[in-house]
Amino acid sequence: MNIDYSKKSNNTAVITLTVGPEDYKAAFEEEIKKQQKSANFRGFRKGKTPRSMILKMYGKAILADLVTNKVQESFSEYLKKEKIETLGDPLPIEREQPLQFEPGKDEEYTFAFELGLVPDFELPEFSEPFHYYDTEIEEEKIDEQMEFYRLRVGHQETVEYDFEDKDIISFNGWELEEGELKQDGLEVTFQMSVDQMKDEFRSKVLERVLGDAFDHNIYEVEKELSEKAVRKYLMELDDEEMDREVNAEFRLEIVEATRQVPAEIDEEFLTTFFGEDVTTEEEARNAIRDEMKRSFDEQADTILFDEVYEKLLAETEIDLPDDFLKRFYKFNAEKKEDGSEITDEDAEDSYTEEVRSGFRGELIMQKLARKYEIKIEEQEIIDELYRRVQSYLPGQQLDQSVMNRIIENMAQDRNQVNSVVGQIRARKIIRHIKNDIPLEKEAISPDAFNDILRELSKDRYGTDYDDDDDEDYPILEEE
Repeated sequence: MNIDYSKKSNNTAVITLTVGPEDYKAAFEEEIKKQQKSANFRGFRKGKTPRSMILKMYGKAILADLVTNKVQESFSEYLKKEKIETLGDPLPIEREQPLQFEPGKDEEYTFAFELGLVPDFELPEFSEPFHYYDTEIEEEKIDEQMEFYRLRVGHQETVEYDFEDKDIISFNGWELEEGELKQDGLEVTFQMSVDQMKDEFRSKVLERVLGDAFDHNIYEVEKELSEKAVRKYLMELDDEEMDREVNAEFRLEIVEATRQVPAEIDEEFLTTFFGEDVTTEEEARNAIRDEMKRSFDEQADTILFDEVYEKLLAETEIDLPDDFLKRFYKFNAEKKEDGSEITDEDAEDSYTEEVRSGFRGELIMQKLARKYEIKIEEQEIIDELYRRVQSYLPGQQLDQSVMNRIIENMAQDRNQVNSVVGQIRARKIIRHIKNDIPLEKEAISPDAFNDILRELSKDRYGTDYDDDDDEDYPILEEE
């Protein structure tokens, strides 16, 4: 095969591939023989169909497949061998006459493509330090996490008096009218923890013991419930009953109170949460501190990455093949909503500065990935998809076979995979960049850092950051 490569400009080139008979003839004859052996037509014994008939029926398709496959294979090999990096896909150069495949004529077939070339560019060096949030984990945060673990594997016990904030109190209630039980009035049953109660109601509960009853406005029981929520969750009225007239005063009886008693910090507890290598409470506290620190550092890394990325975009000069990229967009774009074709003017209008930034950003990321020799394994992609599913369905325990099907479907979605790859790549790159740029570290508490994350989330993404969520702070995804 003959391959001719010539540059049109600094950032575009034309590659011409010519396939001669010597490149396809032997393979063509072999494929015709295969078709002849397997063909089964009326009037001929199997395998005895005349070659001329096979040629007439299948010759053009076989020849077209062989030639185009040879072109694709040689094209890829040439780019790899010559280390030619391209932007987008190659664009076929239009012919004056459509290509006709003629079996038996030993013709040459020529294919020409325009390429957008990745331009040479250098990344800037940064001398000014970048701000970095260095979270310091307070002992009380470790205390809280340790208590959380202990409560998770603790046991429940019934209490009758001296109720505490985390105790769960169960109530039976009856609607009142003028201080007496209302005839055919509403009866309710609900429970809540003491720390969820409004102050006045909480004070009444703490003064009493199991079995006591007292009167109270049911709308003034729980801190966070609106009037509609009270009617739905405490009164348990369905949609058809929402307009039912119900008096606010109820007689409420404390019928049960339970307390979660934390587990002892013993060998079983330590093994359950920290593994066999952790054998003391001090080692457990250090493990909690390290995990918390790692989590906050990942958030700080993401903020740093965004700032470095924006500065690289602003200060890196890249000579993009803009005209080629416009033609590339037009060639690959679907028709407009009205069914009409995409015009040159449409392509020009769609090639915005945002689109250019996307191409420039991806080139910068690729250069950084090569510099730091970033590799992404298939298992890393699967693990990240798994983590995403868990974040989409918090608190839900999915059967492993169901989870596997979800992950398999996501792995077939090119956009999902590209997003995951971009996220993993960004995390790996920033770990290397931290060693190459000056940092001005600010010691900060977890609570103060969470406040900053909330503000950033509102400013950039229009959403509230949830510091109880396992999902990372939104990272810049693949452009």
